[in-house]
Amino acid sequence: MHFGRTAIADTEIAGHPVAAGEIVTLWLSSANRDDTVFADPDRFDLRRTPNKHLAFGYGPHYCVGAQLARIEIAELLSALRKYATGFEVVGEPRRIHSNFLTGYSTLPVRFVPDTAELY
Repeated sequence: MHFGRTAIADTEIAGHPVAAGEIVTLWLSSANRDDTVFADPDRFDLRRTPNKHLAFGYGPHYCVGAQLARIEIAELLSALRKYATGFEVVGEPRRIHSNFLTGYSTLPVRFVPDTAELY
């Protein structure tokens, strides 16, 4: 969710002076929910454009497992579309408590099977 970098030269970031040698912390918490970029940042909208996704990093820090993760989620969503008609949360979600990651450690759900596909 965050990382730090040391400024190698005097600079300015968003109107704030940063001296060479100072540590600057980049917080990724808002990422694709940045209210300076998106009009309605907390609204889930699959058609939102432009939407440069930041979950796997960028440039030389791009995640080497990103392609596998995309394949896995595509297969999961495909199976859910084929075999389920819906789902419901059946327990208390628990968030991960970390200053490095964000997400859930537990999110209990029950899927409603598409009985036509089961037989």
